[in-house]
Amino acid sequence: MTWGGASFNVGRDLPQLQAYIHSTVRMQQLVREQRVDVLPCNHPSCNATPEQLPKVGAALAPEAPHPCVVGTHVVLRALTVAGECARANKARFDSRP
Repeated sequence: MTWGGASFNVGRDLPQLQAYIHSTVRMQQLVREQRVDVLPCNHPSCNATPEQLPKVGAALAPEAPHPCVVGTHVVLRALTVAGECARANKARFDSRP
């Protein structure tokens, strides 16, 4: 699964923030159902993807862990954090006049 990010560059567009929050909840449901265990970063320089790629070939051996498999619990946690950040951002605007 690839997630789009968390820059929240929608300003005070509360419906857009709510849609983002809803998307995190829906994606968590899909992650649980499909047991998604890989979450590639949409900014590969942030998580050392270029450095991990050479390890992928070595990981194809049956006994070696694949460097891109982080586990369903990690994917769920990433979506939880994204949703919580969106809720906090929305609350910040909800409380302003």
